[in-house]
Amino acid sequence: MHQERDTVTQNVPDQSAGLPLGHRVRCNLTRRWAWLTGGVLLVAGMWLCVWGKANHNASVRLLALATVGMGVVYLAVLIVRPIRASRAIWAAMIVVAILMRLAWFFVPASSGEDHCRYLWDGAVTANGINPYVHSPQQVLDGPVNNPTIERLARSGRVTLKGINHPELRTIYPPAAQGAFALAYWITPFDLTGWRIVLLGFDVLAALAVAGLLRVCGLPSLLAFVYLWNPLLVMETYHGAHLDLLAGTMVVLFAWSLVKDRPIAA
Repeated sequence: MHQERDTVTQNVPDQSAGLPLGHRVRCNLTRRWAWLTGGVLLVAGMWLCVWGKANHNASVRLLALATVGMGVVYLAVLIVRPIRASRAIWAAMIVVAILMRLAWFFVPASSGEDHCRYLWDGAVTANGINPYVHSPQQVLDGPVNNPTIERLARSGRVTLKGINHPELRTIYPPAAQGAFALAYWITPFDLTGWRIVLLGFDVLAALAVAGLLRVCGLPSLLAFVYLWNPLLVMETYHGAHLDLLAGTMVVLFAWSLVKDRPIAA
């Protein structure tokens, strides 16, 4: 029974161990509520940024304040964290992480337009065409003597025209092309499909972080350091950048090494 309870509740080093029992209980409750308050503020800041990005009349100062504020709150929750992790704390950590990410599914991507290249590459790859043969500009200028590409150019015209540096052929490696193709199969030429793919890698990375912490003898609750990172969330789901794919592989590589699984690594 004791071993089973330890798999659910893990302790962060108790910095109040030298205090009387009443003080320790109050200290734990204070830290817990401070941590939960920080999570609520992170969610509020993220949704405020979403509102600002969706509303072009929003004040730039307000968005800057929300962004910087999330950074300050994130630093605070790193310092003030629960001494003891219960089921309720775990549930709160997951709910906050979900709400921070869910917000960005309601707004378009940032102006970087990298995602247009991802969506076009995914369409070409998913239809069995080598994405390294034709540049987007060649397809726009046409004809390329390939009826499948010409069909994709018509259905994905907006995406094709949104690609930056269209004169260049794609630079993304085959593994990334596979992820782009998966996004196309989910929702053709739609950023939601790509965000769903990113969410899958995000969940995988979070599980790998939790597993790595457990193997290293650290509290799995510290996974909130990853899950609540506002910069990671904004760059992944608003910027729609593919960096998370490589980050996930790095964490899985580390987990495989500490688990002594060299083939998996």
